[in-house]
Amino acid sequence: MFYLFIIFINLKYTDNPRTAWIFKSLPVNHPGEIVTASLKAFTLKLFLPVYLICTGFIIYALGWLYVFHIATGLFMCLITLLGFLSLYKVDLPFTQDSQIKTTNANFLLSFLILPLAGVLAGIHFLLIKLQVSFIPI
Repeated sequence: MFYLFIIFINLKYTDNPRTAWIFKSLPVNHPGEIVTASLKAFTLKLFLPVYLICTGFIIYALGWLYVFHIATGLFMCLITLLGFLSLYKVDLPFTQDSQIKTTNANFLLSFLILPLAGVLAGIHFLLIKLQVSFIPI
């Protein structure tokens, strides 16, 4: 799950920051739209295909019994990603030189999100213990 954060954190770094001229030449009134679009593209093109392949293997090996848990895991991964991004200062993609990475701040910030992941895992555990399922069997 943490590879999501690593990829999105490193999305702003590039070896050639001069390519960010496109953001300066166009009148970007709402840079949040570009960041949101990169988050959507990242989630749909990178994360979901890998998650669906893993889901296919789990369903093949264990059957349809665990579909609720897989869906809950997907939901919690996305909530954790959004929680992390709300704490993290997000810049436009490919705008900063890769030589100026501040890894200490990113490392400490990733520890701030761990309690959220723990709370979501606890909720999932309680759903299992209470045998709550939103899928009719």
